[in-house]
Amino acid sequence: MTNLSWSKHLFGIIKTKNKALIGVVCITLLALILVIYVPPLRNLFHFSVLSAEDLLIALISGVVSLLWFEIFKVLSRRFVSIA
Repeated sequence: MTNLSWSKHLFGIIKTKNKALIGVVCITLLALILVIYVPPLRNLFHFSVLSAEDLLIALISGVVSLLWFEIFKVLSRRFVSIA
């Protein structure tokens, strides 16, 4: 999501009405939930049920990934404008 625009920050991208993005994110989350928590699908992909700790680690990792890239975009804009 952060790579959608080098000129807008993440919240600007989210605030922009983008039905395709919303659809893709919702379908992806639904598919992920089904594959992890529906036993036949979970067995098909050889996954196991995630614990609350696993989900928290994944959430924190995702947030940190988004934040560092947003910081990178801001810093790269500043250095490009200085040069």
